[in-house]
Amino acid sequence: METEKRKEKKNKKKKSDKIEVSVKHKTLRIICFVIVTVIAIVSFSIGISQWVKKEPGYYDIKASADDLVPGYANGITLTCYFDGKSDEIRVKNNNATTAYSNGLKWIYCMVDAETNYDGYNNIAMLNQHMGEDISVSSELFNILTDAYEFTCRGTGYNMFAGLLAQEWNSILYLDDPSEVDPLNDPYEAERLEKLAEATANLDNFSFEIVDEAKHTVCFNISQEYRQLIEDLELEGPVLDLNIMREAFILRYLTRTLNDAGVTTGFIATDSGLTCTLSESSEAAFLMYGRAEDGSVQYCAGIASQPGAALCQFTSYAIDSEAGGYYELETEGGTLLRHPHFNLLTAEMNEFLLNASTVSYSGDIVEACLRCIEMYSCKDAESLRQLIAAIPDGDTNSSYILAAAPYIVNTSHSRASMLSSAEDTEYVIEIVK
Repeated sequence: METEKRKEKKNKKKKSDKIEVSVKHKTLRIICFVIVTVIAIVSFSIGISQWVKKEPGYYDIKASADDLVPGYANGITLTCYFDGKSDEIRVKNNNATTAYSNGLKWIYCMVDAETNYDGYNNIAMLNQHMGEDISVSSELFNILTDAYEFTCRGTGYNMFAGLLAQEWNSILYLDDPSEVDPLNDPYEAERLEKLAEATANLDNFSFEIVDEAKHTVCFNISQEYRQLIEDLELEGPVLDLNIMREAFILRYLTRTLNDAGVTTGFIATDSGLTCTLSESSEAAFLMYGRAEDGSVQYCAGIASQPGAALCQFTSYAIDSEAGGYYELETEGGTLLRHPHFNLLTAEMNEFLLNASTVSYSGDIVEACLRCIEMYSCKDAESLRQLIAAIPDGDTNSSYILAAAPYIVNTSHSRASMLSSAEDTEYVIEIVK
Protein backbone atom coordinates (compact mmCIF):
# COMPACT_ATOMS: atom_id res chain seq x y z
CA MET A 1 0.00 0.00 0.00
CA GLU A 2 1.34 3.43 -0.92
CA THR A 3 1.97 5.45 2.24
CA GLU A 4 0.52 8.94 2.72
CA LYS A 5 4.03 10.33 3.12
CA ARG A 6 5.17 8.86 -0.19
CA LYS A 7 2.07 10.00 -2.06
CA GLU A 8 2.61 13.52 -0.71
CA LYS A 9 6.21 13.38 -1.85
CA LYS A 10 5.21 12.39 -5.39
CA ASN A 11 2.46 14.98 -5.54
CA LYS A 12 4.80 17.76 -4.52
CA LYS A 13 7.13 16.86 -7.36
CA LYS A 14 4.43 17.11 -10.02
CA LYS A 15 4.75 20.13 -12.29
CA SER A 16 0.99 20.71 -12.24
CA ASP A 17 -2.27 18.89 -11.65
CA LYS A 18 -2.97 19.05 -15.36
CA ILE A 19 -0.22 18.21 -17.81
CA GLU A 20 0.16 20.90 -20.44
CA VAL A 21 1.28 19.36 -23.71
CA SER A 22 3.83 21.42 -25.60
CA VAL A 23 2.50 22.59 -28.92
CA LYS A 24 5.62 24.36 -30.12
CA HIS A 25 7.76 23.58 -33.16
CA LYS A 26 5.61 20.69 -34.41
CA THR A 27 6.76 21.12 -38.00
CA LEU A 28 10.37 20.88 -36.83
CA ARG A 29 9.64 17.97 -34.51
CA ILE A 30 7.52 15.74 -36.67
CA ILE A 31 7.71 16.49 -40.37
CA CYS A 32 9.31 18.80 -42.89
CA PHE A 33 7.89 19.11 -46.35
CA VAL A 34 10.58 19.17 -49.03
CA ILE A 35 9.14 20.72 -52.19
CA VAL A 36 10.92 21.54 -55.44
CA THR A 37 9.70 25.13 -55.50
CA VAL A 38 10.38 27.28 -52.44
CA ILE A 39 7.16 27.73 -50.43
CA ALA A 40 6.87 30.01 -47.43
CA ILE A 41 5.12 28.37 -44.47
CA VAL A 42 2.91 31.09 -43.05
CA SER A 43 0.98 30.64 -39.82
CA PHE A 44 -2.40 32.33 -39.52
CA SER A 45 -4.86 32.41 -36.63
CA ILE A 46 -8.62 32.31 -36.94
CA GLY A 47 -8.80 35.57 -35.01
CA ILE A 48 -7.21 37.57 -37.83
CA SER A 49 -9.59 40.06 -39.39
CA GLN A 50 -11.74 38.71 -42.20
CA TRP A 51 -10.57 41.66 -44.29
CA VAL A 52 -6.93 40.53 -44.40
CA LYS A 53 -6.02 39.47 -47.93
CA LYS A 54 -5.39 35.75 -48.18
CA GLU A 55 -2.49 34.57 -50.32
CA PRO A 56 -1.86 31.03 -51.62
CA GLY A 57 0.25 29.05 -49.17
CA TYR A 58 0.25 26.88 -46.06
CA TYR A 59 -2.11 27.74 -43.20
CA ASP A 60 -2.16 26.35 -39.65
CA ILE A 61 -5.78 25.51 -38.91
CA LYS A 62 -6.79 26.20 -35.33
CA ALA A 63 -9.62 24.19 -33.81
CA SER A 64 -12.57 26.20 -32.48
CA ALA A 65 -12.62 26.71 -28.71
CA ASP A 66 -15.10 24.69 -26.68
CA ASP A 67 -15.62 25.35 -22.97
CA LEU A 68 -17.09 21.88 -22.41
CA VAL A 69 -14.11 20.11 -24.02
CA PRO A 70 -11.28 22.64 -23.52
CA GLY A 71 -8.29 20.44 -24.33
CA TYR A 72 -9.56 18.42 -27.26
CA ALA A 73 -7.04 19.84 -29.75
CA ASN A 74 -3.97 19.77 -27.49
CA GLY A 75 -0.96 18.17 -29.14
CA ILE A 76 -2.46 17.96 -32.64
CA THR A 77 -1.79 20.31 -35.57
CA LEU A 78 -3.51 20.55 -38.95
CA THR A 79 -1.63 22.42 -41.69
CA CYS A 80 -3.35 22.93 -45.06
CA TYR A 81 -2.28 24.35 -48.40
CA PHE A 82 -4.81 26.64 -50.07
CA ASP A 83 -4.62 28.31 -53.48
CA GLY A 84 -6.96 30.51 -55.50
CA LYS A 85 -8.26 34.02 -54.93
CA SER A 86 -8.43 35.58 -51.48
CA ASP A 87 -12.17 34.96 -51.05
CA GLU A 88 -11.79 31.36 -52.20
CA ILE A 89 -8.97 30.77 -49.73
CA ARG A 90 -11.07 32.25 -46.92
CA VAL A 91 -13.91 29.83 -47.73
CA LYS A 92 -11.50 26.87 -47.84
CA ASN A 93 -9.98 27.94 -44.52
CA ASN A 94 -13.40 28.20 -42.86
CA ASN A 95 -14.43 24.82 -44.28
CA ALA A 96 -11.24 23.22 -42.97
CA THR A 97 -11.73 24.79 -39.54
CA THR A 98 -15.29 23.50 -39.30
CA ALA A 99 -14.48 19.96 -40.47
CA TYR A 100 -11.37 19.78 -38.29
CA SER A 101 -13.03 21.13 -35.14
CA ASN A 102 -16.18 19.03 -35.40
CA GLY A 103 -14.37 15.82 -36.36
CA LEU A 104 -11.61 16.13 -33.77
CA LYS A 105 -13.95 17.02 -30.92
CA TRP A 106 -16.28 14.12 -31.71
CA ILE A 107 -13.57 11.46 -31.86
CA TYR A 108 -11.76 12.95 -28.84
CA CYS A 109 -14.89 12.57 -26.73
CA MET A 110 -15.47 9.03 -28.02
CA VAL A 111 -12.04 7.73 -27.02
CA ASP A 112 -11.78 9.65 -23.73
CA ALA A 113 -11.25 7.00 -21.05
CA GLU A 114 -11.93 9.20 -18.01
CA THR A 115 -14.62 11.80 -18.73
CA ASN A 116 -18.26 11.34 -19.73
CA TYR A 117 -19.90 13.80 -22.12
CA ASP A 118 -23.61 14.27 -22.74
CA GLY A 119 -24.69 12.33 -25.80
CA TYR A 120 -21.57 10.15 -25.96
CA ASN A 121 -21.32 6.49 -25.03
CA ASN A 122 -17.56 6.55 -24.83
CA ILE A 123 -14.69 4.55 -23.31
CA ALA A 124 -15.16 6.35 -19.99
CA MET A 125 -18.69 4.97 -19.82
CA LEU A 126 -17.37 1.43 -20.30
CA ASN A 127 -14.90 1.99 -17.44
CA GLN A 128 -17.59 3.40 -15.18
CA HIS A 129 -20.19 0.74 -16.00
CA MET A 130 -18.19 -2.48 -15.89
CA GLY A 131 -20.24 -5.60 -16.44
CA GLU A 132 -23.02 -3.68 -18.22
CA ASP A 133 -24.01 -3.89 -21.87
CA ILE A 134 -23.22 -0.58 -23.59
CA SER A 135 -24.08 0.32 -27.18
CA VAL A 136 -21.47 2.55 -28.83
CA SER A 137 -21.06 4.25 -32.21
CA SER A 138 -19.90 2.17 -35.17
CA GLU A 139 -16.60 4.09 -35.19
CA LEU A 140 -15.85 3.37 -31.53
CA PHE A 141 -16.98 -0.24 -31.99
CA ASN A 142 -14.42 -0.69 -34.78
CA ILE A 143 -11.72 1.00 -32.69
CA LEU A 144 -12.39 -1.23 -29.69
CA THR A 145 -12.48 -4.45 -31.72
CA ASP A 146 -9.22 -3.49 -33.46
CA ALA A 147 -7.60 -2.65 -30.12
CA TYR A 148 -8.77 -5.94 -28.65
CA GLU A 149 -7.35 -7.87 -31.60
CA PHE A 150 -3.99 -6.10 -31.18
CA THR A 151 -4.06 -6.86 -27.44
CA CYS A 152 -4.68 -10.55 -28.01
CA ARG A 153 -1.65 -10.79 -30.31
CA GLY A 154 0.60 -10.21 -27.29
CA THR A 155 3.23 -8.34 -29.32
CA GLY A 156 3.46 -5.22 -27.16
CA TYR A 157 0.10 -3.48 -27.06
CA ASN A 158 -2.50 -3.83 -24.29
CA MET A 159 -5.80 -1.93 -24.23
CA PHE A 160 -6.28 -2.95 -20.56
CA ALA A 161 -3.04 -1.27 -19.39
CA GLY A 162 -4.56 2.09 -18.49
CA LEU A 163 -3.44 1.96 -14.87
CA LEU A 164 0.03 0.66 -15.72
CA ALA A 165 0.58 3.43 -18.27
CA GLN A 166 -0.75 5.96 -15.77
CA GLU A 167 1.71 4.78 -13.11
CA TRP A 168 4.67 5.15 -15.47
CA ASN A 169 3.50 8.53 -16.79
CA SER A 170 3.15 9.82 -13.23
CA ILE A 171 6.92 9.37 -12.96
CA LEU A 172 7.81 10.86 -16.35
CA TYR A 173 6.24 14.20 -15.56
CA LEU A 174 7.78 14.77 -12.13
CA ASP A 175 10.19 17.66 -11.56
CA ASP A 176 12.79 15.16 -10.33
CA PRO A 177 11.74 11.75 -11.67
CA SER A 178 15.11 10.06 -11.05
CA GLU A 179 14.41 9.80 -7.32
CA VAL A 180 11.37 7.56 -7.84
CA ASP A 181 12.65 5.83 -10.97
CA PRO A 182 12.16 2.07 -10.49
CA LEU A 183 15.91 1.59 -10.82
CA ASN A 184 16.44 3.78 -7.73
CA ASP A 185 13.21 3.13 -5.85
CA PRO A 186 12.57 -0.55 -4.95
CA TYR A 187 9.04 0.29 -3.78
CA GLU A 188 8.11 1.79 -7.16
CA ALA A 189 9.76 -1.11 -8.96
CA GLU A 190 7.64 -3.57 -6.97
CA ARG A 191 4.44 -1.62 -7.72
CA LEU A 192 5.16 -1.65 -11.44
CA GLU A 193 6.10 -5.32 -11.42
CA LYS A 194 2.89 -6.37 -9.65
CA LEU A 195 0.74 -4.21 -11.90
CA ALA A 196 2.48 -5.37 -15.10
CA GLU A 197 2.17 -9.06 -14.15
CA ALA A 198 -1.55 -8.75 -13.46
CA THR A 199 -2.17 -6.61 -16.56
CA ALA A 200 -0.37 -9.03 -18.86
CA ASN A 201 -2.71 -11.81 -17.68
CA LEU A 202 -5.66 -11.34 -20.03
CA ASP A 203 -7.76 -13.67 -17.87
CA ASN A 204 -8.17 -10.66 -15.60
CA PHE A 205 -10.22 -8.88 -18.27
CA SER A 206 -13.23 -9.58 -20.43
CA PHE A 207 -14.30 -7.73 -23.54
CA GLU A 208 -17.43 -9.21 -25.06
CA ILE A 209 -19.25 -8.30 -28.26
CA VAL A 210 -22.85 -8.64 -27.10
CA ASP A 211 -24.60 -7.54 -30.31
CA GLU A 212 -22.47 -6.76 -33.35
CA ALA A 213 -25.36 -5.26 -35.32
CA LYS A 214 -26.14 -2.80 -32.53
CA HIS A 215 -22.47 -2.26 -31.63
CA THR A 216 -23.12 -3.42 -28.08
CA VAL A 217 -20.15 -4.46 -25.94
CA CYS A 218 -19.47 -5.35 -22.32
CA PHE A 219 -16.20 -4.76 -20.44
CA ASN A 220 -15.28 -6.14 -17.02
CA ILE A 221 -12.34 -7.05 -14.78
CA SER A 222 -11.73 -9.92 -12.39
CA GLN A 223 -12.13 -9.73 -8.63
CA GLU A 224 -8.39 -10.34 -8.29
CA TYR A 225 -7.61 -7.28 -10.41
CA ARG A 226 -10.09 -5.20 -8.40
CA GLN A 227 -8.28 -6.26 -5.24
CA LEU A 228 -4.90 -5.27 -6.71
CA ILE A 229 -6.27 -1.83 -7.61
CA GLU A 230 -7.44 -1.44 -4.02
CA ASP A 231 -4.18 -2.70 -2.54
CA LEU A 232 -2.09 -0.31 -4.67
CA GLU A 233 -4.56 2.53 -4.07
CA LEU A 234 -4.90 3.20 -7.80
CA GLU A 235 -7.48 5.45 -9.41
CA GLY A 236 -8.10 5.84 -13.11
CA PRO A 237 -9.30 3.99 -16.20
CA VAL A 238 -8.40 0.37 -16.82
CA LEU A 239 -9.65 0.27 -20.41
CA ASP A 240 -7.59 2.89 -22.24
CA LEU A 241 -6.22 3.07 -25.79
CA ASN A 242 -3.11 4.70 -24.24
CA ILE A 243 -0.29 4.99 -26.79
CA MET A 244 -2.56 4.00 -29.70
CA ARG A 245 -5.17 6.64 -28.85
CA GLU A 246 -3.89 9.36 -31.17
CA ALA A 247 -3.38 6.87 -34.00
CA PHE A 248 -7.08 6.00 -33.87
CA ILE A 249 -7.92 9.71 -33.69
CA LEU A 250 -5.86 10.47 -36.79
CA ARG A 251 -7.31 7.53 -38.70
CA TYR A 252 -10.78 8.95 -38.21
CA LEU A 253 -9.76 12.56 -38.70
CA THR A 254 -7.92 12.10 -42.00
CA ARG A 255 -10.93 10.27 -43.43
CA THR A 256 -13.28 12.99 -42.18
CA LEU A 257 -11.17 15.80 -43.65
CA ASN A 258 -10.75 14.09 -47.01
CA ASP A 259 -14.52 13.48 -47.19
CA ALA A 260 -15.09 17.19 -46.44
CA GLY A 261 -12.85 18.21 -49.34
CA VAL A 262 -9.90 19.19 -47.13
CA THR A 263 -7.30 17.25 -49.08
CA THR A 264 -4.05 19.22 -49.24
CA GLY A 265 -1.82 19.33 -46.18
CA PHE A 266 -0.93 17.18 -43.20
CA ILE A 267 -1.89 16.42 -39.60
CA ALA A 268 0.81 15.92 -36.98
CA THR A 269 0.85 15.10 -33.27
CA ASP A 270 3.32 15.85 -30.51
CA SER A 271 3.61 12.09 -29.94
CA GLY A 272 5.27 11.48 -33.34
CA LEU A 273 2.41 10.71 -35.74
CA THR A 274 1.90 12.37 -39.13
CA CYS A 275 -0.67 11.82 -41.89
CA THR A 276 -0.61 13.51 -45.28
CA LEU A 277 -3.99 14.26 -46.83
CA SER A 278 -5.14 12.63 -50.06
CA GLU A 279 -4.04 15.32 -52.54
CA SER A 280 -0.98 16.70 -50.79
CA SER A 281 2.19 17.67 -52.63
CA GLU A 282 5.15 15.33 -52.86
CA ALA A 283 6.93 15.46 -49.52
CA ALA A 284 9.54 13.89 -47.29
CA PHE A 285 9.22 12.75 -43.70
CA LEU A 286 12.23 13.56 -41.57
CA MET A 287 13.81 10.99 -39.27
CA TYR A 288 15.74 12.28 -36.26
CA GLY A 289 18.73 10.72 -34.53
CA ARG A 290 20.62 11.47 -31.33
CA ALA A 291 24.35 12.11 -31.65
CA GLU A 292 26.89 10.88 -29.12
CA ASP A 293 26.97 14.35 -27.54
CA GLY A 294 23.22 14.16 -26.91
CA SER A 295 22.17 16.61 -29.62
CA VAL A 296 19.16 15.77 -31.79
CA GLN A 297 19.90 15.78 -35.53
CA TYR A 298 18.11 15.24 -38.81
CA CYS A 299 19.54 11.95 -40.01
CA ALA A 300 17.42 10.71 -42.91
CA GLY A 301 14.58 11.66 -45.20
CA ILE A 302 11.84 9.19 -46.07
CA ALA A 303 10.05 9.98 -49.32
CA SER A 304 6.33 10.35 -48.83
CA GLN A 305 3.32 10.60 -51.09
CA PRO A 306 -0.27 11.85 -50.82
CA GLY A 307 -2.23 9.85 -48.26
CA ALA A 308 0.80 8.39 -46.47
CA ALA A 309 1.29 8.04 -42.70
CA LEU A 310 4.35 8.13 -40.42
CA CYS A 311 4.86 7.00 -36.85
CA GLN A 312 8.18 8.01 -35.29
CA PHE A 313 8.88 7.05 -31.67
CA THR A 314 12.10 8.17 -30.02
CA SER A 315 13.78 7.57 -26.67
CA TYR A 316 14.65 11.28 -26.45
CA ALA A 317 12.68 14.48 -26.92
CA ILE A 318 12.99 15.90 -30.42
CA ASP A 319 11.71 19.18 -29.02
CA SER A 320 13.81 20.13 -25.98
CA GLU A 321 10.74 21.68 -24.33
CA ALA A 322 8.64 18.52 -24.54
CA GLY A 323 7.70 16.75 -21.32
CA GLY A 324 7.71 13.02 -20.65
CA TYR A 325 11.43 12.39 -21.17
CA TYR A 326 14.39 12.41 -18.81
CA GLU A 327 17.92 11.05 -18.46
CA LEU A 328 18.94 8.76 -15.62
CA GLU A 329 22.61 8.75 -14.67
CA THR A 330 23.93 5.37 -13.54
CA GLU A 331 27.34 3.81 -12.97
CA GLY A 332 27.00 2.10 -16.33
CA GLY A 333 26.17 5.30 -18.19
CA THR A 334 23.16 7.44 -19.09
CA LEU A 335 19.78 5.75 -19.52
CA LEU A 336 16.99 7.43 -21.50
CA ARG A 337 13.48 7.37 -20.05
CA HIS A 338 10.52 7.99 -22.34
CA PRO A 339 6.81 7.24 -22.90
CA HIS A 340 7.42 4.04 -24.90
CA PHE A 341 7.21 1.80 -21.88
CA ASN A 342 6.66 -1.94 -22.37
CA LEU A 343 3.03 -2.48 -21.34
CA LEU A 344 3.53 -6.25 -21.11
CA THR A 345 6.55 -6.37 -18.81
CA ALA A 346 6.94 -2.86 -17.29
CA GLU A 347 10.47 -2.86 -18.70
CA MET A 348 12.17 0.04 -20.41
CA ASN A 349 13.80 -0.47 -23.80
CA GLU A 350 17.38 0.76 -23.36
CA PHE A 351 18.95 -0.34 -26.66
CA LEU A 352 16.69 1.54 -29.11
CA LEU A 353 16.91 5.24 -29.97
CA ASN A 354 14.40 5.60 -32.79
CA ALA A 355 11.66 3.42 -34.30
CA SER A 356 9.93 4.77 -37.40
CA THR A 357 7.36 3.26 -39.75
CA VAL A 358 5.80 4.73 -42.89
CA SER A 359 2.59 3.28 -44.30
CA TYR A 360 2.18 4.33 -47.92
CA SER A 361 -1.43 3.18 -47.81
CA GLY A 362 -2.00 5.74 -45.05
CA ASP A 363 -2.69 3.27 -42.25
CA ILE A 364 -1.47 5.25 -39.24
CA VAL A 365 -2.81 2.60 -36.86
CA GLU A 366 -0.70 -0.09 -38.54
CA ALA A 367 2.36 2.18 -38.46
CA CYS A 368 1.88 2.95 -34.77
CA LEU A 369 1.39 -0.72 -33.88
CA ARG A 370 4.62 -1.64 -35.69
CA CYS A 371 6.58 0.94 -33.70
CA ILE A 372 5.08 -0.37 -30.45
CA GLU A 373 6.19 -3.87 -31.44
CA MET A 374 9.69 -2.55 -32.19
CA TYR A 375 9.97 -0.94 -28.76
CA SER A 376 8.68 -4.16 -27.16
CA CYS A 377 11.50 -6.32 -28.56
CA LYS A 378 13.68 -7.78 -25.83
CA ASP A 379 16.99 -7.10 -27.58
CA ALA A 380 18.60 -5.86 -30.79
CA GLU A 381 18.61 -9.32 -32.38
CA SER A 382 14.87 -9.84 -31.92
CA LEU A 383 14.33 -6.38 -33.40
CA ARG A 384 16.49 -7.26 -36.39
CA GLN A 385 14.47 -10.42 -36.98
CA LEU A 386 11.20 -8.50 -36.77
CA ILE A 387 12.25 -5.97 -39.40
CA ALA A 388 13.99 -8.50 -41.65
CA ALA A 389 10.73 -10.48 -41.84
CA ILE A 390 8.72 -7.56 -43.26
CA PRO A 391 7.58 -8.58 -46.75
CA ASP A 392 7.83 -6.24 -49.71
CA GLY A 393 4.77 -4.04 -49.74
CA ASP A 394 3.56 -0.56 -48.88
CA THR A 395 5.28 -0.27 -45.48
CA ASN A 396 8.81 0.72 -44.50
CA SER A 397 10.24 0.40 -40.98
CA SER A 398 13.54 1.84 -39.81
CA TYR A 399 15.38 2.08 -36.51
CA ILE A 400 18.51 3.40 -34.81
CA LEU A 401 20.30 1.55 -32.02
CA ALA A 402 22.00 3.22 -29.07
CA ALA A 403 25.09 1.09 -29.75
CA ALA A 404 25.34 2.43 -33.33
CA PRO A 405 23.75 5.90 -33.28
CA TYR A 406 24.84 6.84 -36.82
CA ILE A 407 23.40 3.83 -38.63
CA VAL A 408 19.80 3.97 -39.85
CA ASN A 409 18.68 0.35 -40.19
CA THR A 410 15.79 -0.10 -42.62
CA SER A 411 13.58 -2.87 -43.91
CA HIS A 412 14.09 -4.24 -47.42
CA SER A 413 10.54 -3.16 -48.18
CA ARG A 414 10.59 0.38 -49.60
CA ALA A 415 14.27 0.82 -48.66
CA SER A 416 14.79 2.96 -51.76
CA MET A 417 12.53 5.62 -50.24
CA LEU A 418 15.20 6.54 -47.66
CA SER A 419 18.14 8.87 -48.12
CA SER A 420 20.64 9.88 -45.46
CA ALA A 421 21.07 13.53 -44.51
CA GLU A 422 23.79 15.31 -46.45
CA ASP A 423 27.00 16.34 -44.74
CA THR A 424 26.42 14.06 -41.75
CA GLU A 425 27.88 10.79 -40.48
CA TYR A 426 24.60 8.92 -40.89
CA VAL A 427 24.46 5.94 -43.22
CA ILE A 428 21.61 3.65 -44.21
CA GLU A 429 21.85 -0.13 -44.01
CA ILE A 430 19.21 -2.64 -45.13
CA VAL A 431 18.34 -5.18 -42.45
CA LYS A 432 18.92 -8.78 -43.55
